[in-house]
Amino acid sequence: MSALSYDTSDGLYIVHKGRVKIYRLSETGKEQLVRILGPGDFTGDLSLFTKSVHDSYAEAMEAVELCVMSRDNFQQFILKYPAISLKVLSEFSKRLAKTEKQAANIAMETAETRIAMYLAEIADETMRNTENASIIITSFPHKMERED
Repeated sequence: MSALSYDTSDGLYIVHKGRVKIYRLSETGKEQLVRILGPGDFTGDLSLFTKSVHDSYAEAMEAVELCVMSRDNFQQFILKYPAISLKVLSEFSKRLAKTEKQAANIAMETAETRIAMYLAEIADETMRNTENASIIITSFPHKMERED
């Protein structure tokens, strides 16, 4: 799966198996990770309700199976099964809340605190999604220095 930035977006991509990295590139080529999709996750959702272009890239991290649904088919589907639209709105709400939290953290927290919060979030997610998971915390061998 590889969607080129600025290609027309007119469908929903649902991950059935595997993982997909969604990222953006700066003008200098620096990669910014947006999110990693796993089974049950989706992308392209913004194009379902408005015509848009891709502003991100997608790259399979391993073998992937996708379900692809066009905007027209999706809109017919949610008219037939309205409960699906509630699930999509729920996912939009979760993403918006996460984005607002990230923006606040960037504005108000130090880099060290943001890293610690990210590691704690990943650990929590791993514990929720993995049977018999265990996490080992070790200290870093050096102090992080801020570069101005």
